[in-house]
Amino acid sequence: MIIRALARIAPNLILIEENIIMKNNIPAELTKSINSLAKLPGVGRVSAKRAVLHMLQDKTLIANLVESLKALDENITTCQVCGNIATSDQCDICLSEERDSNILCVVEGVSQLWAMESAESFSGKYFVLNGLLNALEGKGPDEIGITKLIKLVQENTISEVILAVSASVDGQTTTHVIAESLQTCHNVKVTSLAKGIPVGAGLDYMDSGTLFLALKNRNSL
Repeated sequence: MIIRALARIAPNLILIEENIIMKNNIPAELTKSINSLAKLPGVGRVSAKRAVLHMLQDKTLIANLVESLKALDENITTCQVCGNIATSDQCDICLSEERDSNILCVVEGVSQLWAMESAESFSGKYFVLNGLLNALEGKGPDEIGITKLIKLVQENTISEVILAVSASVDGQTTTHVIAESLQTCHNVKVTSLAKGIPVGAGLDYMDSGTLFLALKNRNSL
């Protein structure tokens, strides 16, 4: 009860206290493993602790994980052309002759590229940004790859650039900056993904911003 009450008042203090208890009662090797896993996106300290304890019950999981991570570190690199993950200087998408090299889809990360590919609706090529513009985090045009993108478009025969980034504030800022920068590239059409009502969703569940974009991007039937 006391710990719960303190957690409401000073959650950071409780976190520090938990770390001290963990270091005192758990072997250093376990503490280090738990702390390392807890740094991963979407993995909290509780989940990390459960994962470590589960692997200790079946140590083949540890061996397999170590082997997989070692192979990942040794064999996976970044495509020098688009920024996708690859096993050589160029990824399979950039090397594919079946993809339309005249259409370039710009995404904010590899995860978004995978999402686009899962739809099996895009046959062009990609350019992967290193995140979105964010002045507070020190991410400018050079840091996220906009300068490299503009150079790529200028040096290749590209007819359309599709900006497939998040509809967040940072995403809209990034879209605007890229669109403005691409004006220096002649005969290049700049588009963005349509935004609006998701498939199967009802109007009464939509927020005003989504409804505004849906009306703005309405299609003729």
